[in-house]
Amino acid sequence: MITLEIIEGFVGKKGEIYVKKKLREALGLSPGDKVEFIIKGNIAIMRKKPSARDLLKAKKVKIDVKELLNLRKEFEEELIK
Repeated sequence: MITLEIIEGFVGKKGEIYVKKKLREALGLSPGDKVEFIIKGNIAIMRKKPSARDLLKAKKVKIDVKELLNLRKEFEEELIK
């Protein structure tokens, strides 16, 4: 089951997005890291953009397309709740 938590941040005068330490720690963010936003309508999901080193260190997992689509559907349903 996916647990959702809302953590506030704010947008600065120049459009910078500031997030709280709790979120940075949860995502493993350090100064200079890049982030990605996945946007659907007015919902945005932020995640740490993996570096080439992160990808090389990652364990490879085999997953079939049907299972991936089911996971995506479950995730989208959680976002709507």
